Amino acid sequence: MNEPITVVFVAALPLKTSHAGQIYAMMGFVRAVSSLADPGLRALVVCPYAAPDWGDGLDGGRILAWTGADALAGRLDAPTPFEVDPRRTLFNINGLNPACRTVVARLRKCGYRWYETSHGEFDIHRFRKFPKKFLYCNFLSGVVRHASGFHFLSLRERRESRLLFPFFGARKAMVDTVQVQEVASGGRPPRSDGDPFTFGYIGRLDIRHKGLDILVKAFARCLCRAGKGPRGRGCGAKGLRLVLVGPDWRGGEARLRALAGRLGVSEWVEFPGPKFGDEKRRMLESFDAFVTLSRWDCSPVSVHEALAAGVPTIVSGRNNLSPQLSAAHAALVTDMSVASLEHGMGRLLDDPLLLSSLSANGRSWIAAESSPKAIGWKLADFFRRCLGQ
Repeated sequence: MNEPITVVFVAALPLKTSHAGQIYAMMGFVRAVSSLADPGLRALVVCPYAAPDWGDGLDGGRILAWTGADALAGRLDAPTPFEVDPRRTLFNINGLNPACRTVVARLRKCGYRWYETSHGEFDIHRFRKFPKKFLYCNFLSGVVRHASGFHFLSLRERRESRLLFPFFGARKAMVDTVQVQEVASGGRPPRSDGDPFTFGYIGRLDIRHKGLDILVKAFARCLCRAGKGPRGRGCGAKGLRLVLVGPDWRGGEARLRALAGRLGVSEWVEFPGPKFGDEKRRMLESFDAFVTLSRWDCSPVSVHEALAAGVPTIVSGRNNLSPQLSAAHAALVTDMSVASLEHGMGRLLDDPLLLSSLSANGRSWIAAESSPKAIGWKLADFFRRCLGQ
């Protein structure tokens, strides 16, 4: 009997705050692979922690810990780094930074294969960066050119890869999945007619990336709408609120507070700070609508969590998931403008049936596209194609 295929997931190196979403996504894919309980497939994890705490719930996935790329590269210099056959071993690389390039150089030397998971690195929405990415991927980067395959976190990015990789893309194994997320059990708590309608956001308070300036401005316009809203009363002082949950990012909170003050809506914009675990889940479930208007984004964790919780969601058209969510009527997609977002928020305020349908469709989309087993089977087939099997 052939020994099992071993997939070694390498976390983003070196670890940074901005890598948290990448590592969360990677561990979801480890859970997806492990959930198959396939004796012909096993998952190992390399992470930049001395003592990782991700062991629970991996269902057979095993953690291997090093403190950084140098330690891993040193291990790869050994004759049998993982005591597995290179012909049946595949590495998952997350990132294109120098530390990842160090690891890949050792992988090539030892005869191992790898595939790259794109967390937006191959996104060509910002066309001014396309020439630079085209040159790097096709002529400069061994990580990209010599990879056995590519894993994209949206169908849009996979389709656009034909423009980015015209010389070798057809020869590579490719797969697209969304992030792993299970539908929340129990559903959201019932709402009272006396509660204000709450628009919420969860994530770092990064104004430039997450479009939070547009969100605050659109919310201010919604406050000026008179005689609207599903609560049977005006969207005035007691009818609406905006809750921005997350850690400060480069002075973003202070700038957003100042913007809300200039617009005269400070009283109705709240900043509860970062939330985690059950506290974050309860906060998310308290929202009547979740809004994220990123100027660019790959596959945000918060969007998956909102959809899984049944929270009606608004995303920008620049989110790579937006075509899939729009086609499934799982989220409302708006342009990157105050007027477009105000219109979308107004639709949710005016139409309780739209709120209900978005809630149901979002949960259905997560169940169909984001479940561990659905993603696990797609990845298992992809792994075998990367290894030429």
